[in-house]
Amino acid sequence: MTTINSGPVTGSTTKSPVTFTFSADKADATFECKVDAGGYGVCVSPRVLTLSNGSHLFYVRSKRMTGAGTGTATYEALPPSVGWTIDTVAPTVAIVTKPGTPVNSSTVNFTFSSTGDLDHYNYKVMKGVVQVIAETSLGVGINALQLNNLTDGAYAVTVWAVDAAGNKSAVPATYNWTIQLPPETALTSTPALFSGLTTATFGFNSPNAGVTFECSLDGTNYVACVSPVTYRFMTDALHTFAVRAKNSGGVVDSSPASYSWTVDTTAPETTIISGPAAGSLSGAAVAFVFTSDKSDATFECKVDADPYAACVAPLNLTLAAGPHTFYVRAKRMIGAGSGTAIFDFTPAQVSWTVN
Repeated sequence: MTTINSGPVTGSTTKSPVTFTFSADKADATFECKVDAGGYGVCVSPRVLTLSNGSHLFYVRSKRMTGAGTGTATYEALPPSVGWTIDTVAPTVAIVTKPGTPVNSSTVNFTFSSTGDLDHYNYKVMKGVVQVIAETSLGVGINALQLNNLTDGAYAVTVWAVDAAGNKSAVPATYNWTIQLPPETALTSTPALFSGLTTATFGFNSPNAGVTFECSLDGTNYVACVSPVTYRFMTDALHTFAVRAKNSGGVVDSSPASYSWTVDTTAPETTIISGPAAGSLSGAAVAFVFTSDKSDATFECKVDADPYAACVAPLNLTLAAGPHTFYVRAKRMIGAGSGTAIFDFTPAQVSWTVN
């Protein structure tokens, strides 16, 4: 009995040449082989065959000499055989869908097509001329490729179609493109959230090199600007400033940096929250807590006929015996530039007696 030990398996597709090895269960056996419709001829293992494209059948049988004298040739009744296909034609390959260039996204998608008996695609992705991003195979029958987390730069993809016999496209398909992601924008300085100033100055920058900037105030069209930018003659209202970076390809930050603040140039009001009650008696040590309706206000205080001086709450005082009056007024800076001081027109006050 003859056994085919190695070579193409039945139903497979291979390149040419192919090699078969075989053996027999009888040590004195010799072998005869044939291919397709040809006749049997003497052969030895391994048997190397160079064949044309197409379907082929390989047979091998063992032969023994038995009986008296030189013997009579006997063959096995059912010699083993293998049917397979020779394919030496490499498939062609094409890139069907691809991104435009430049691409403003970190993700790109490709699809491929092929002629011939396709098994799978091999591909290689380069960034620049030296950095290999990926070099591998798609799964059997898969023709779509997605690349993620790409950064700014020039890229190239090269793809080959590979058939079941292992033939690879002689001429690969290639495509070059550039990633140019939207730049980022950050604010570095802003006015106070609540301001009496009618001028507002903003500083900004970007971590991306080679960008310019565009600014917008209160939803107006973006216009070119540089940092710092100052707006004047702001009216009393809630305002919003936005700035976006723009790269050399004209791609702008899709999420501009923005800031909203309130301009209010009205005079502040002052309220004494705690301290000696009007007309009351107290010890020499007293404390006052006060506030204003304007969050950007500072304060000036005085006792009796003393001049006003800057103060903060809580304010602790030690006074001589006798009647006293405490005054506190809120102060704001309003108007253009660094502003002009405006005070509460009716300072808060309380009179009491230290006993």
